[in-house]
Amino acid sequence: MPEKSMLTIKDLYDACARWKSLRKSASPIKKKKGDTRFDIARRARGGIRIANRRIIEDEDEDGDIYRKVTCTATDPNGSGRPNTLEMLFYGPGDDMNTRAAANCSCEFYMYACEVALMDKGSSRIEEPIEMRIWSNGDGYSADGPNPRAIPIVCKHIYAALLQGAAAWPPSGTIRREQQRRKEKEAEEREAKRKDQKEKEKARREKEQERRSLTKPKKTEPTKKEPIRNIKTPPAPKKPPTLKRPPRPGEK
Repeated sequence: MPEKSMLTIKDLYDACARWKSLRKSASPIKKKKGDTRFDIARRARGGIRIANRRIIEDEDEDGDIYRKVTCTATDPNGSGRPNTLEMLFYGPGDDMNTRAAANCSCEFYMYACEVALMDKGSSRIEEPIEMRIWSNGDGYSADGPNPRAIPIVCKHIYAALLQGAAAWPPSGTIRREQQRRKEKEAEEREAKRKDQKEKEKARREKEQERRSLTKPKKTEPTKKEPIRNIKTPPAPKKPPTLKRPPRPGEK
């Protein structure tokens, strides 16, 4: 495990910028116009693809939380062979003051970065995957790639830092975060749908009330008295026919 006095991400960025300016005079190779071989930051932005991420969050012996990141980095302008990266971060991740340690399997890291970073406590993290201390310290010699032992990082580590490797969530939480986000979006859509439904209902009720106020009221027709069944009077009785008196000689 690196020392707790390891460099911060800002220290690594500043070291790379300082190393670039010093290489102009320290390099035995004449620097041509437009040559970006010594510009780590510019080469890191050249489309390096980071893949196979694996992030583990754990607690060390002192109770401090750290994040261990393992991934691969492929440079399309290089050999095309993926390099293995392993990084360790102490801190919130989105802060430039996050302390960092890193290893990379590329040759530049082996000969120019490893010893200088190890002296600062920012290399040789515990149980590195497919990594060992390869450098023999020649970087300190006058003929080495980093004679002043500036704690720089390679373009692969720089590219991973630029892509926010220090803030990547632990692997086990990625799917849970996606599921929570989907559930939250579904709840928001349902709440929005209900709100629109309530607004539409209120609008219809208001429109119906407005129409009822402006529409003339219908006068109810006067109710006619029902015709009662009048009984017809009985027909007058015929007067009784009077019999004439019998004439003489009649019986």
